[in-house]
Amino acid sequence: MCEIQFIKRLDNKFLDSEDIFFFEVMMIKGSFWNKDAWGLFNNSILTKKEGSFKSIGLLNYELLKNNFVVGHNRLATNGNANKNENNHPFESKNFILVHNGIISNYAELTLNENLYFKGETDSLVILHLIEKYYQKTNDISKAIKKTTKKLIGSYSVFVLDKNTNTLYYFKSENAKFSFCYIETETKKILLGSTNVTNFNNLYCDREQIFYIPKYKKHATMNAKSKVIYQITSEIKEIGKFKECEITKEITSTIEYTNCLIEEFFNNYFNGEMFYRKIGNKIYLDDMCDLTPIEHIIEPHFDTMGTYILEQDILFLYS
Repeated sequence: MCEIQFIKRLDNKFLDSEDIFFFEVMMIKGSFWNKDAWGLFNNSILTKKEGSFKSIGLLNYELLKNNFVVGHNRLATNGNANKNENNHPFESKNFILVHNGIISNYAELTLNENLYFKGETDSLVILHLIEKYYQKTNDISKAIKKTTKKLIGSYSVFVLDKNTNTLYYFKSENAKFSFCYIETETKKILLGSTNVTNFNNLYCDREQIFYIPKYKKHATMNAKSKVIYQITSEIKEIGKFKECEITKEITSTIEYTNCLIEEFFNNYFNGEMFYRKIGNKIYLDDMCDLTPIEHIIEPHFDTMGTYILEQDILFLYS
């Protein structure tokens, strides 16, 4: 699974060096398990590179000219990360987009919807469906709603409308994403991350082994599923959408099998080992090495796009 990182000033000011530093910390954390590629964008810059994220480097000056940045840490599933056209962010005529998740029917949608683009990754289907429906409706909310009805799988998506410089976020029920609001004496910040632990110790001073908060207000929330968020000087819900019916069935199956997985590992390893999901495999994690568990099978779809369960213990894409 990839990760998305996000930071935005809500006080109509540009990001400062402190904001860039903490965004960089989030990107480094996100690259720990997602080493294939990284990228970031705002309304004045788009960059992406293969390999693990190391530092902002020379991009620091450019990021200081804006009030937000969205970053992506990639663990490749579809599309070779050595070909930069397969890495996030992706850009079309009207939009820039990053996606975390897997769209299982992307090949079918590419053919049936007559989509043409350079690249091999499933995420491109989301971007070009939104672009297609936007050109018909001239309404991004309607375009997102039409797109999500077509998608089978999981998705957590940031999309920038280049015409209005407005940022939007939406996700399916089987995806995870969290927002964090921080207010200090001098600024109001909105953070976002696939991994809520990436917020730990941000906007804190360190004294020996202690982290001392500099903020006076702090709140974290999980993003709602099937809701379209508009992010300007505030974050607000501007609409709801319906998922593809098959995606609903998959979500229910994932919840059930995840409970089986949790019970299996807790009982079998008696809490002494950790397990970690990477891509479509499960690994034992002793924090020094990763050992694949071979007898846990990989999921697949039948011709109707429905998950087939072959054993009691099964890892599903997340």
